[in-house]
Amino acid sequence: MNEQQQMASWKQGIRDSVPVGMSFLVFGGIFGMLALQTGMSTAESVWMSFFVHAGSSQFAVLPMLVEGAGFWTMVMVTFFMNSRHFLMAMSLAPYYSRQNKRFADLIAFFLSDEQYAITYNRIQQYGFDKSYILSVSLFLHLFWALGTWLGSLFGYLLPDPQRFGLEYSFTAMFLALSVGMLSSPIRVAIFLGCGAVACLLSMASTSGLHVLGAGLLAFAVGFIRKPADGGKGAQGEERKAG
Repeated sequence: MNEQQQMASWKQGIRDSVPVGMSFLVFGGIFGMLALQTGMSTAESVWMSFFVHAGSSQFAVLPMLVEGAGFWTMVMVTFFMNSRHFLMAMSLAPYYSRQNKRFADLIAFFLSDEQYAITYNRIQQYGFDKSYILSVSLFLHLFWALGTWLGSLFGYLLPDPQRFGLEYSFTAMFLALSVGMLSSPIRVAIFLGCGAVACLLSMASTSGLHVLGAGLLAFAVGFIRKPADGGKGAQGEERKAG
């Protein structure tokens, strides 16, 4: 890929990340507001978003900080809430295993539900594109940190953000991202079935394990029943690379 193509991919990554980034600004802003209310400074909340980069876990840790929970307790909660990333990484492994290990290690830090959905759809349609993946990853990360900064600065203007239902923007955004993956009746059935399982499990667990449980179910179904495309995404990448 020449320099002009790399620049075009970089710009496309920015364009594709902006709609999701707007939701990141809102949700990151809510986190910044709540962090402010728990006594964290602007610098602490922004650095947390930069180095942790895990929205749901960051929200879960806030009340634990207030209650004086131990460090390793917070680490374990974060680990279990983000354990679904193992499943995402396994689906990406066939593509990243062919790449430079340093690049794969770098992108692993930026892995999130939204980054995964955008980049995985791109890989399936056009093959593996380092410039595009790096662009999406960096800009989503910056949107999240920027939202946190804005929320921590102006959170006092909106003392009860949950009253406005702003947190639903994250759910709506993720549903929109999922549409591109619902390309066959079996995928729609798995999507709806796993959603129902996650809702049922959420009644018994509030630690994020219900998401992991639903993800494991989807993974098991996909492993048992091979996809209709026979893995053409990886094959297509090989053709493009050749």
